[in-house]
Amino acid sequence: MEKGLVDLEKELYELDDIEGDVWRYINKWEKKFWIFVDKNKKKFDWCEDEFEKINSINNGIKFPKDSFRGRIDSYKKLFEKIEEKE
Repeated sequence: MEKGLVDLEKELYELDDIEGDVWRYINKWEKKFWIFVDKNKKKFDWCEDEFEKINSINNGIKFPKDSFRGRIDSYKKLFEKIEEKE
């Protein structure tokens, strides 16, 4: 996996421990992640559709849109898919 993506994955796992304004942190992280994916469009153009699929199903559990833990979990599953493809 590319270095920038590995760094983002580490940051994602740290988000689990954040107290306080968690949405500010996840929004900041998401911007960095999607900019990275956008810069590597050819390689990661499938990520957006895959994330939407994961986020809506998430192993049969429908997380509410405002679920911080659900969103983190969806991204973790997306990283698993990225690693499978590489």
